[in-house]
Amino acid sequence: MALRQPLKGHWSFFFYPAGAVTLTGSAEYAIPGRAFNLTCDVPEEASSVKFYRRPLMTQSPQTIQVTGDQCYKILDGISTLCTPDVCSCQPSTFQYASEFVLVIIPIPGDHNSLWFCRRENTNLTNPTADSTDYTLNVFEQVTSIELQNPPPPVTEFDVIDLVCVTSPCRPAASVLWSVGGLNYTSFSSSRVQGTILSFVTVSILTLQITRALHGRRVICSAYNTDDGFVFDTIQPILNVEYGPTSSIDISPSDRVHTGDEGDTLPDITCTADCRPDCTFVWTRPDNINFTVSPVLSLGQLKRSEQGNYTCIAVNNIGSSNVTYSLTVRYPPSMPAVILLPTNYWIEGEEYRVLSCIYSEGYPAPASVDWFRDGVSTGVMTSTIIIGPLRPEDNGVGYFCRVRNSFTDSKMTNLTSAILLLNLTCKYNVTLSD
Repeated sequence: MALRQPLKGHWSFFFYPAGAVTLTGSAEYAIPGRAFNLTCDVPEEASSVKFYRRPLMTQSPQTIQVTGDQCYKILDGISTLCTPDVCSCQPSTFQYASEFVLVIIPIPGDHNSLWFCRRENTNLTNPTADSTDYTLNVFEQVTSIELQNPPPPVTEFDVIDLVCVTSPCRPAASVLWSVGGLNYTSFSSSRVQGTILSFVTVSILTLQITRALHGRRVICSAYNTDDGFVFDTIQPILNVEYGPTSSIDISPSDRVHTGDEGDTLPDITCTADCRPDCTFVWTRPDNINFTVSPVLSLGQLKRSEQGNYTCIAVNNIGSSNVTYSLTVRYPPSMPAVILLPTNYWIEGEEYRVLSCIYSEGYPAPASVDWFRDGVSTGVMTSTIIIGPLRPEDNGVGYFCRVRNSFTDSKMTNLTSAILLLNLTCKYNVTLSD
């Protein structure tokens, strides 16, 4: 068993004059029931040394005496040869030694007891000399540690303090923290309370709450020997509540989609990591609630469904949203050719105007081509000017064709009916299909 140094404390250093008698222990703490050595160091040598415990000086002291080159323990007038488990000395000359060791078996009640030794040497001017007092510290095992404030449900981004307190012990115990099996001791601070009789360690773990900590077990443990760990018996599991924040997403993952009218759009599913679970609401491009569901289901696309759809995820902690942009391609309407009622005269020549009438599709604008008797005129505007009119223009057929990327992808022709010019008289132009 290796003792642990106190969390807080100090070491005392003493300076003794030359020739001073000193009494020391074999360790900082004596373990109850185990042999512990009290060593009386006598630089000027002694024929015997008496060991006293205060305030029991009225009782017979334990004496170690040098006889020849042997050491004997004398108690109540009975002399016993020293053995390693009882006493020892190191004779320096015949009948004298400079170091005397008394082996004691301490009990818990011996803690903080005062001891001193007295050397005897009749050849010295001062035949007796006492050591300074030695305080015997007796080890007390830490037996428990308790979490004082098991955490209630917490919210992401909260900062909480958890407090663990040890049982009284000597020396003061060290405290370790783990969360989810990971060492969190560096996020804690400890202080020691108590007196010379025993110490209590109070340790505070400061925890920044994240969603990753949900379901993680918090454990505090204490030790004041290398093989004497004790663990908190509560060991709570963190219950972390959090809003969707940036976890909101959709599946399929593309947030911008272009489709053709009549195509079937796969369902769009909105997801978010929330505790408690989120409610999902989809809104239409006109900002009117569309459905209280994580799933947006449009089926076959219509041109009226084009626009931005917003999924909102919300729980009692917070809300977040993601936008899905839908573009629907569709064709222009079937065109029609009309003869404008107004004629134009330029330098005595007559001109007429034909117009290709249609509604735009998407994308717009559509492309327009004019044809005369089935041959492209190269005119690509929505109107065409005919003239100067001649008799041979009678019966000529004109039509227009419109297209956009939708009709191109579908390989669809949108062609108007043919308008035939009827020039039966100079200023009479009629429409004939």
